[in-house]
Amino acid sequence: MLAAGILLSESDLSFGQTVPRWEFGPAISLSRVDGADGGDRNRAFGIGGRGVLNFSELLGADLLFAHAYRSEYFPGQASVYSASGSRSSEDQLFLSLKATWRKQKVWKIMPFGIAGMGLTRLGFESSTFYPSGTVSQTSNDASRFTLRLGGGAEIVPSNRVSLRLDVADLSTPQRVMTFCGRSTCGPEHIQWWNRWDVSVGLMFRLGSVHF
Repeated sequence: MLAAGILLSESDLSFGQTVPRWEFGPAISLSRVDGADGGDRNRAFGIGGRGVLNFSELLGADLLFAHAYRSEYFPGQASVYSASGSRSSEDQLFLSLKATWRKQKVWKIMPFGIAGMGLTRLGFESSTFYPSGTVSQTSNDASRFTLRLGGGAEIVPSNRVSLRLDVADLSTPQRVMTFCGRSTCGPEHIQWWNRWDVSVGLMFRLGSVHF
């Protein structure tokens, strides 16, 4: 009974009065990588990781990096080309402010909000293979400033491990030309490209700090 009482008191302390100083772990994401005009169905799975430094019971700094990749293959027409393929990718690096509502004495599910900024590197490569043996390739890479705004929830089965679900909106500004028919008829303007990013991660919680 004494041992059970000690374990219960430590569990209450861990879930009720302390916050892990560090959190880190791998993450799997589902993100759109093909560009603003490629259609909502063209999504790709990505893999990466995140780390969190909690500097109060409510607020922490959240660092996320991820790489998403999508490859497609299209059979060709014998009289024109043998085959073609495309490869799209996106690299993400974000630093965000994370606000977590911690009610672990009652619940082990903690909702949180995320607001931050970072860089996304969008890459695209297309290859066409001709019957003569020649290959035509085109590629394009661009790094862009991106805002990240969203939230999610953490499921905490123990004081050292949690399962985290994130849903965020990524907003990237792009320069767009104004076309009238086949020719431009106006100056460039900025258009925001918004897409959803959903990720699931396993977080390891290290250290305990009293606030």
